[in-house]
Amino acid sequence: MKKFIIISVLICFTSTVIVKSQNLSALKLKKETIQNQIKTLNDSLNIVDKNISILNSKNVLSQIQNVKINAIIKNGGKIKDAPNPLAKDIFIVNGEKNVFILDYVDEYFKICYDENCGYASTLWIESTPEIANYIENKKFIENEIRLENASRIAKQNELQDNKKEELLIKKYGLNTYNSLREGHYWIGMTTEMALIAFGQPTEINETVGSWGNHQQWVYNSTYLYFENGKLASYQR
Repeated sequence: MKKFIIISVLICFTSTVIVKSQNLSALKLKKETIQNQIKTLNDSLNIVDKNISILNSKNVLSQIQNVKINAIIKNGGKIKDAPNPLAKDIFIVNGEKNVFILDYVDEYFKICYDENCGYASTLWIESTPEIANYIENKKFIENEIRLENASRIAKQNELQDNKKEELLIKKYGLNTYNSLREGHYWIGMTTEMALIAFGQPTEINETVGSWGNHQQWVYNSTYLYFENGKLASYQR
């Protein structure tokens, strides 16, 4: 009777430990998922802030573009149909002329005078503090917009990577995924798992026959050999 009670207690204790261990793993996975969700939300907020900044920059830029600046074009100044040294000359200025600057693009001003409009190189326009300030502001704002766009694209790619990571953790489990991320590999792993561990190979050599599909993945001094999508052998 004593033996039966002891065995029962041990079984009960073991079952409790297993359940607690399972619950702990589940809670750790849940914590990881919530942390990833929080990071995703923070990234989304950052993207919204960046978009607001871009819109503000575009608003300032439009205000600059709507300003007409008085300037003088030098005698012999060439007016082109596009802001490009190879663009066609529309006409050549005879004597100095008062013009309005409407825009600035790649070292060219868009100018108008006497109902004639076109693009003139900055070399043909007499510089003034107002014009120099206009160019500086235009370059700064356009550069800010380029940086914001690049940052937005990078953040979007990061969000996609985070979502992909969540799916991989759900598919393989946190421990296996972390092991792969640390660069571990083993016989029987799939090509997808190899991509997690090593990234894209420098070279893939493939042989297809009646026996199936054979691939050699080359990573510098490491060679992985896959048979029908699973690692069969490797060489270092």
